[in-house]
Amino acid sequence: MLKIMANFSKYSTYSALSQCSCTISTLRAMLSNKAKSLSKSKHIICAVLVLALSFNANAASSSIFIPQNEWSFEGKVGTYWDSDQLLRGYKVATQVCLSCHSMKYFNHREMLKLGFSKDQIKVLAKDLEMDINSALFSELDPKDAKEAYGVVPPDLSIITKGRPDGVNYVKALMLGYEETPEDFDGTNYNKYFAGNNIAMPSQLEDGMIEYFDGSLENKEQYAKDVAAFLAFAADPKRIERQNLGVGVLFFVIMFAILTYLTKRQIWKDVK
Repeated sequence: MLKIMANFSKYSTYSALSQCSCTISTLRAMLSNKAKSLSKSKHIICAVLVLALSFNANAASSSIFIPQNEWSFEGKVGTYWDSDQLLRGYKVATQVCLSCHSMKYFNHREMLKLGFSKDQIKVLAKDLEMDINSALFSELDPKDAKEAYGVVPPDLSIITKGRPDGVNYVKALMLGYEETPEDFDGTNYNKYFAGNNIAMPSQLEDGMIEYFDGSLENKEQYAKDVAAFLAFAADPKRIERQNLGVGVLFFVIMFAILTYLTKRQIWKDVK
């Protein structure tokens, strides 16, 4: 009898220990799942905060009103590249902008689309000591630029595509420098730049570039011409694509009309 009771006591002890071990394992699993859940929650909260901050930054930049302009290359029909304006803009871009900014996705050969001959383009490229197939790189080393301005100047090849309302934004930015407000803590004040603090100082001055066609030689004209040129540099096939789209749309409309008339002719006797 004593032996049976001893065995029963051992069994009870083992059972209790087993249950305790299972309970501890369960608690560990629950704590582990809770920790994972908290970790996931933290990641979700961080992601939401990042998105919220990004949205606020975009909202702040988009709230700046950018003056609108008329451009020969904007619109549904009748668009074209104004070759004289783009040549003026090329002068501003190469004599002013290229001193700090590169245009690594653009070369002189693209200007054949403006109606210039290959010999004319070679002359332009030769003035810059370049080949017509060479990209336009600034002589300013990125490291030197970082030391001088605190940032590396952005590439201008597709700048009008990389900014909302790009071509109007570029023109506005070039003309947006104003006297620094008393409470302004920054380098250069520009009313069209997000945050108003821009590393690039004002670049345009009246009469700084001589035009070949008698156009006005002031900051307003320089800014508009260089903005138009940068729009061309970012998308040289824009006009070709727009005109093709208009032709395709006209073809689709005519095809739909002919299809409808053909259907009526074929099924006119069927009631």
